[in-house]
Amino acid sequence: MPTLLVVWIKEFLGGRGRFYTAIVEQLLGKWWVRTEFRSDRLGDGRGQAVASHMRYGTMSSITQHRMADSIFTKIIKREIPGDFVYEDDQVVALLDINPISKGHTLIIPKRPFVNALDGDTDVLCHMMKVATKISPAIIKAVNADGCNITMNNGAAAGQEVFHAHLHVIPRHADDNVFPPANRCDCYEENEAHALAEQISAALK
Repeated sequence: MPTLLVVWIKEFLGGRGRFYTAIVEQLLGKWWVRTEFRSDRLGDGRGQAVASHMRYGTMSSITQHRMADSIFTKIIKREIPGDFVYEDDQVVALLDINPISKGHTLIIPKRPFVNALDGDTDVLCHMMKVATKISPAIIKAVNADGCNITMNNGAAAGQEVFHAHLHVIPRHADDNVFPPANRCDCYEENEAHALAEQISAALK
């Protein structure tokens, strides 16, 4: 990242300068990856691998490079601070720095992968086991009524950091954290049945 920007962050943000530097690095990294993604529209083909990753979760060499130095990797390595609530040999769990609700926690694998579409199924299962372990403690700590356990897979689904992470989001009755979704009237007659058969056939 630009040297002057690093100097400014460290000069004016004091002891937490490394933390904010890493955030800016991550944001610049996202801009760079998305620039490469857009380049495919110009016809030079450079964005094709990233476009595949963004849509389907496959891992390009660009994405591997960025994940190896992601903000989550820095937090796991204790290079920047994090508010940890749980850790074992496979994952860490820490409070989200930009929470949707108080107690919003992220479960992050120590060995990075993009998301659920390319992850090791054993690690994904372990992430869910940890979610069920820590969720009651989180709900009790913030006096919540329930929680959402969710993962965003791909930019279109809201994924911002391309190092997999599972969200545990405490919920209170009528908190309106997630307003009711607009249900679509998606199917013509018999279309749902045909689509179900198409999906089933793709799994064979």
